[in-house]
Amino acid sequence: MRRWLLLTLTLACAFAQVQAVEKIIRTPIETDYSVSDPAFRDTISHHLHDPLIPGNKIQELINGVEIFPAMLDAIRNATNTITFENFIWRSGQLSDQFIEALSERARAGVKVHCIVDSFGAFKLKRSDRNKLRSAGVDLEIFNQMYPWNCWKWNHRTHRKILVIDGSVGFIGGICLADEWLGDATEHTHWRDTEFRVEGPVVGQMQGVFMDNWMRCTSKILHGPEYFPQLEPKGDSLAQCFKAGPDDGAENARLLYLYSIAAARKSIRLSHSYFVPDNLAVDALVDAAKRGVKVEIITPGII
Repeated sequence: MRRWLLLTLTLACAFAQVQAVEKIIRTPIETDYSVSDPAFRDTISHHLHDPLIPGNKIQELINGVEIFPAMLDAIRNATNTITFENFIWRSGQLSDQFIEALSERARAGVKVHCIVDSFGAFKLKRSDRNKLRSAGVDLEIFNQMYPWNCWKWNHRTHRKILVIDGSVGFIGGICLADEWLGDATEHTHWRDTEFRVEGPVVGQMQGVFMDNWMRCTSKILHGPEYFPQLEPKGDSLAQCFKAGPDDGAENARLLYLYSIAAARKSIRLSHSYFVPDNLAVDALVDAAKRGVKVEIITPGII
């Protein structure tokens, strides 16, 4: 009986994976214009359904030593709302700092909403979850994993977004685990990049958070506390779009391939999951052959 049950679950998972396959990009992208051409900006805006928006101020933060003080300072100064989504949240020194800051704001009357992936929350202690919830934090676990929904196990959220009062955003590669502390001077610590963002594009970041919030709760967060009028803060073009099995599975890949094809001077690629397919490898090689300087940094363990 157990063998039949295991076989049934395996076949169900395999069938679901086959059913989920969508059309993917198989043909090389070629352009006779560069990323600075209006044609590139217009095309990528329409393809990804979120326009490139001017007027943003973007501050680059490198490694935990710069990233987490900035994030915690923003949380502690929140007056209306905090929305936070991440893939991995593990109990530890870093988690304790965020739990304390988020809980204090929730007790002060700030509306705090958090999403963490169920796989990534595996080592977030029940006692820590209870601390957040007892303080008034709305904590949601994305896509709980059960034996009867095995075809959804691979649907994880890797979105890492923090938005304060709808006007200050953080986006990048960090997770809430002690491996991201420090300045990447030890082999046990990750090197990572985060961006502190102000300006109109923060509204797009908030919209991406709201997508999974609705999936988790079937509720809509709305109004000026979450979506205030955002004035220009800088001179950077920026865009935040959704990607996932239900949101255009090829969106991120399209952006990479199209940007590489339109590159004319340099490509700098920093990625923790650098596993390019043949099309991506060929695109990078073709860029180098036409004189583009290509520089790639990845974790050594890949």
